[in-house]
Amino acid sequence: MRILVGWEDPGEAEIIGSLLEVEVNHAEIFTDVASFTEAAKSGQWHVVLLSLDFPSVNESYALFEQIQSYAPSVPILGAWRQGEVVQLAKIISHALHSHLKRDDNGDFIFLLTSMLEAAYSAVQAQRAKLLAERLREELDSVRRLQE
Repeated sequence: MRILVGWEDPGEAEIIGSLLEVEVNHAEIFTDVASFTEAAKSGQWHVVLLSLDFPSVNESYALFEQIQSYAPSVPILGAWRQGEVVQLAKIISHALHSHLKRDDNGDFIFLLTSMLEAAYSAVQAQRAKLLAERLREELDSVRRLQE
């Protein structure tokens, strides 16, 4: 799974990178907006992890919208802190796929891989469902033409 990460804290970003770079996962972690945005434009990502503090609480919504415009079918997992509920609600109402609360102890990091895999699997399942539905419609139309 190819994971794009935008994170404001370099120390946490390094730990996140170590945890996500296991098995078949490939994560690219950015702590500066310009590089993150460029990677979002040019990469083929399966899932995006975005801190709602990246680059700041006030600027994260605009960045979220940019990422959505570059990769509308890629699920975005938002990581938020206590007190950012208003920002979270705003982003959820604009198609944030899933979210994870960042606790002060940093224990949320251990849930990241599972949450990212679940987001990716849910999108894959939805795509498969839509494809099966289209295929069924095509078969029905062919059947009707043959009758």
